[in-house]
Amino acid sequence: MSDNVKRRATRRVFSTAASMGMILAVSAAVGCNGGVLGGSGPIVPTPLASADFGSVRLRMLICELQVPAERVMELDSDRLAAGATDEKAFLDRLSKLGAAKVLYRLDQTVDLNSTSQIKAGVRKPFVTAARVTQSGRTMRTVQYERLGAVCKVTGKAVKDADPPHMRAEVNVDLSTMSDSGVKISDKVQARVLRMVTLVHAGSVQLGRPFVMVSTTPGAQGKTESAAFVCRGVFTRPN
Repeated sequence: MSDNVKRRATRRVFSTAASMGMILAVSAAVGCNGGVLGGSGPIVPTPLASADFGSVRLRMLICELQVPAERVMELDSDRLAAGATDEKAFLDRLSKLGAAKVLYRLDQTVDLNSTSQIKAGVRKPFVTAARVTQSGRTMRTVQYERLGAVCKVTGKAVKDADPPHMRAEVNVDLSTMSDSGVKISDKVQARVLRMVTLVHAGSVQLGRPFVMVSTTPGAQGKTESAAFVCRGVFTRPN
């Protein structure tokens, strides 16, 4: 059974002079209905001593996939989850759709009595503006952007469920820099900063992988789109 998955995307544009060798950050927004899907796959063996539990282990694999436009519709989370018995099988399925790379691996025990947050990434400076003073000195405005993943998890065990289930909400906020840029004007070149939020909410069976998928348009003139694919699985803590 597929869980409901929601995704939000924002758009921001920062500009600077390409002639000064500065980097631009532009985030791409996606607004297509049904563009984000979630599904669950086969059960991963996990020791289950009791249906009542206060903490779980979350293992998540976050990938970026460059997928040709004609294959975007093949990004079905149910199909991906069905073959996600382990990380290798999951990555093999992704590689058949396009060029895939692993952005982050998360592995952490989360407390179900509170909201847990897992962070991975860096804060990177970007020049957002530049001006030349009367003395000829160049003054630059720098803004720091966080590139990486922030995963927030809340959940509650379903009492006496057999097999063990939990009600869970997993929010994954991603910020990544694209390899290509967008031409703003003759002297201004923008880099693309993609910002996507994936949300997986609903009943989750321990040991059964779930998958979230989102796509963002490619840069101008590109025939490929970037897809972000997350595979997660909850198990009992070791």
